[in-house]
Amino acid sequence: MLNASQFIFDGHQYRIKKAEIVGSIGDPYWCDTYNEGRGKSITWAICFDTETDDDELPPPHVDFDALQINAKNWCNLVGYRERWSAPINPSTDDRYGLTYMYDHQLITSGDIQIMSRDETRFHIVATGQNEEGQQFSINALAEFKGISVRGSERDTDAAIRARLKQYIDDTNLIGTPFTLDYEYDSGIRMGESLYSPKEVEI
Repeated sequence: MLNASQFIFDGHQYRIKKAEIVGSIGDPYWCDTYNEGRGKSITWAICFDTETDDDELPPPHVDFDALQINAKNWCNLVGYRERWSAPINPSTDDRYGLTYMYDHQLITSGDIQIMSRDETRFHIVATGQNEEGQQFSINALAEFKGISVRGSERDTDAAIRARLKQYIDDTNLIGTPFTLDYEYDSGIRMGESLYSPKEVEI
């Protein structure tokens, strides 16, 4: 497993403040009503926040926030690799990710790999370039935090769990109760359950 992390953006090195892996499953009501039926399957995000002591440089963020990873258990994310040379994934009609420094920029070309796992930490190696031509290189650990399952007032805890199981093994995940929070413009209330790792396979 990696001993030291490295994050280089536009020729400058930064410390990694936070690095996380999360999955998300969209609310079918939202997908059908507002997104032409898209977004119901599981999508993965690998996100990096940084920090620096240089007051002249704002810390950049790199978010691979629309990844399609074919894994039936979160422990089996190792081996995933994606390479692209255009900002939009033709199979999903969605972006691969964004960078943020002074503003958001699409990642126009990139290469990301999940190399290994130690409990809930995954070794990530990634390179890429955004719309402004700023290049980045990442060699770091990212922590798997869980999978968010969105729903509406039409759902129950059982329905949310069943939706999760359509896409991934839930035997080593524990979920929070499905809780409604805000409303859509239609007046239908929305909510979320977060499934976090409850045990670790070595």
